[in-house]
Amino acid sequence: MKYRPEIDGLRALAVVPVIFFHAGLPFFSGGFVGVDIFFVISGYLITSIILSEMQAGTFTLARFYERRARRILPALFLILFLSFIAAFFILRPVDMKEFSASMAAAATFLSNVFFWRHSGYFDGLAELKPLLHTWSLGVEEQYYILYPLFLIAAWRLGRKKILFMLAALFVLSLTAAHLGALNHSSGVFFLLPTRCWELLLGIFAAFYLSRGQVKQFSQKTNTILGLLGLVMIAAGIILFDENTLTPGLPLLLPTLGTVLIILFAKEGTIPARLLSFQPIVLIGLISYSAYLWHQPLLAFAKYQANGMISPVILAALCALTFILSYFSWRWIEQPVRRKNHFTRRFIFTASAAGIVFFTALGAAGYMTQGFEKVWLARHNEITQTTYLLIKRDPRFDNYGAGEERWGFYDDGACRFNKPELSQQTKERILACAQEHGPGIAVIGDSHAIDLYGAIVSRDNKKFLFGLTKGGCQLGTTEEHRCAYSLFLSLIQENPAIFSEVIFEQSGQYLLQRQKDVRAYAKNPDKAEETPYMEEFIQPISEYLARLGKYNRVLWFGPRLNIGIKETDILDHGCNYDFTPRAGFQETYDAIDIYLEDKVKTLENVFYLSQNKAFAYSFPEDFMNCSEIYWSDGSHLSAEGEKRFGARFDLINR
Repeated sequence: MKYRPEIDGLRALAVVPVIFFHAGLPFFSGGFVGVDIFFVISGYLITSIILSEMQAGTFTLARFYERRARRILPALFLILFLSFIAAFFILRPVDMKEFSASMAAAATFLSNVFFWRHSGYFDGLAELKPLLHTWSLGVEEQYYILYPLFLIAAWRLGRKKILFMLAALFVLSLTAAHLGALNHSSGVFFLLPTRCWELLLGIFAAFYLSRGQVKQFSQKTNTILGLLGLVMIAAGIILFDENTLTPGLPLLLPTLGTVLIILFAKEGTIPARLLSFQPIVLIGLISYSAYLWHQPLLAFAKYQANGMISPVILAALCALTFILSYFSWRWIEQPVRRKNHFTRRFIFTASAAGIVFFTALGAAGYMTQGFEKVWLARHNEITQTTYLLIKRDPRFDNYGAGEERWGFYDDGACRFNKPELSQQTKERILACAQEHGPGIAVIGDSHAIDLYGAIVSRDNKKFLFGLTKGGCQLGTTEEHRCAYSLFLSLIQENPAIFSEVIFEQSGQYLLQRQKDVRAYAKNPDKAEETPYMEEFIQPISEYLARLGKYNRVLWFGPRLNIGIKETDILDHGCNYDFTPRAGFQETYDAIDIYLEDKVKTLENVFYLSQNKAFAYSFPEDFMNCSEIYWSDGSHLSAEGEKRFGARFDLINR
């Protein structure tokens, strides 16, 4: 296959946006499409190689897998090893345990499956996962295993039938990907069946260019179509963001742009000259190493800095990524690819040994709870006590439900909390209303889970129902997965089953920059100027107003986000006087004032400030060396549910 420097330039155009996107640099909100560009390139290159060898009768699986092993594994093993060393000294046991599992998954070509089961790509915590980026390697490695086998089996059928089968697979894959993206399914993002349509675009380009006679276009036409491809890619990088349906139909923009460049950015055209510019080609040559290096560097730095990392440091880490990438490309990738240095037997033996080693190391980390005993031995008594307190009521254990699980209490009768409103649950509610008369309903997101726990821990009302689910915020894109509409229909059909509905939702989703309250903490004196998300607040008001036609409704105001994370707690110890981050109290006081005025216009809907009702006071209301009352900076622990629930009687107020 003839070398095309513009393809290396295209690799550069893929890797740079990905790195800058993960660094959070401006103008790269859609930088994640770089991975989609890589998929198209991979489909094109792999198919071009296989087709040329099959047509010449020289293709063998052994040689194909040898090339893939030389290309993929040495640099990957280097990054896995160095990341493990860094993780061992930086990560806490709970995170080291997850890292160990992800390392084993990366070594066994199942990284995409692992992160499908454990993480969303755009989740806030995802950026702290050092090996998150290896999900795309999992997709490609599975493609490398399956695709050659398909071509070998189908080759005798001829090109037309092969292309027909691939076209059918393309339609099925793209349809499933788009429908899955509409339904916010994380599986479509991470898994090969809903990503293979992107690989297939490159495959189709390779089949087209491998024909005996390819239609020749004028230099002007090639230039225009090649430049159009560049514009389409740039548009995706600049205009897309985490709300873009991924990997749905919108991704046709940058991926078809990539196909246009492959087909029409021919030697001598303007796009080919741009992409063949030597510095750009060099970035393309080291792009694989750059992709491997960037995420661990950024993730460990953000983890160490507790997310508070300056743009200057992020830019420096991006620069360091390219420096380290050059050396790993020069001294790891390049030598291993030279067959006169390492035989096929050595490559296969070393690859198998590396897979076994990293899988075993990952399994050891997972089974020892992230080398927990070693971690504890490295720290002082206060840190050990603090860690064990946090572990007793883990951050990720059902948003603060501890051993007593107040937030998910179910007495088997009429005091129960559910995340869904099934037909069985409806029948149970109606039976409880029949037996005990009108009950109390608590609805909302993960904060409402805490609220239900606080109420049920102190009140003995016989009919107390909760409909609460993490991530169920009214007015957000997640709402479709929640039961708000079903609950309203239930109330409309049976208006006498509840005497009151209590609603609570996290306050961070009511702020303009919902995931960064710190933006308003920088100037506490102007907290009253906090910009609110009316597109979130208005749907809540409208929904509660509809409920208010049938029941008394209480909007229990958003809980103060104190902004104290596990890393803060472990850094300072359980005997530290913890207080909310500067400006947070003022911000949430301003939210209370704003929402209380908003609710005054609604009939039969009332507002109560949670922060006044529970009278949070710090540091005593955060933790001591015997108890912790918050499971993170936003949710309550089981002890916190009981502690604050005892302060205010929401039922008999």
